[in-house]
Amino acid sequence: MADLQATIAHESVVSGLAAMVAGMAYGTQVHDETFGPAILMLYVHSQLMVCGLHQLAGGILLFLPGLCSIKSTTALQVIRVGNVYANWVMFAFDIYGPLVGVSWDRVMKEAGLQPIPKDDPRLFAFTMGHYLPATLLLVSWIVLLYGSVSTKRSSVKKQN
Repeated sequence: MADLQATIAHESVVSGLAAMVAGMAYGTQVHDETFGPAILMLYVHSQLMVCGLHQLAGGILLFLPGLCSIKSTTALQVIRVGNVYANWVMFAFDIYGPLVGVSWDRVMKEAGLQPIPKDDPRLFAFTMGHYLPATLLLVSWIVLLYGSVSTKRSSVKKQN
């Protein structure tokens, strides 16, 4: 396995574990509504846990060269940006949301709160703080998928 792939695999695993620990710690405050309404905080807790699992799974895939082998430095950097760093931008906006009382309309309604007006700059910041990092995360997983599919094809060719 290439050194860069192993490094990014390790970064992904550590980042995923850190996100999950943060999600667990944040989850202990949901019932007290320490950082905002409970439903909004529960959403943040869920995001930290699920995205942490994404990061962890991406790192494990990269650690297993028989499952995923990526030779392009650019592709590996895309995974680093999308699977490791972009999530933390999204987490920051997730935590920001309950503090200022902003979230997705559906979550706001579940919390018994009025949805934020569409022209509110807080909603724009919250939305962009999700869409841009989520796009990078999606692209990084497309690269991981390609790395996995191409690894399978080359191992099948070698057997023939």
